[in-house]
Amino acid sequence: MRPFETADVVFIETLKAKHATGKAQLAAAERAQDAQHAAEIAAEREKTDKAFEELFRAADRVAALTAERSRPWWRRLAG
Repeated sequence: MRPFETADVVFIETLKAKHATGKAQLAAAERAQDAQHAAEIAAEREKTDKAFEELFRAADRVAALTAERSRPWWRRLAG
């Protein structure tokens, strides 16, 4: 086995530097993707909350109608 030449050492150091740069870029991209996913999840949560609020309002209207219908028709007419 021959000892490393200066060109080999420079090449290896260049590869190490590119590897470190690539790792840093990947970490930055992952953080950006995580932030985007968090924003998407927050938006979906907001949509879901609004849908549930509407569902609960509809359930309240149905319950009120059911309570009104539980009285006999002649009592509803008489007031």
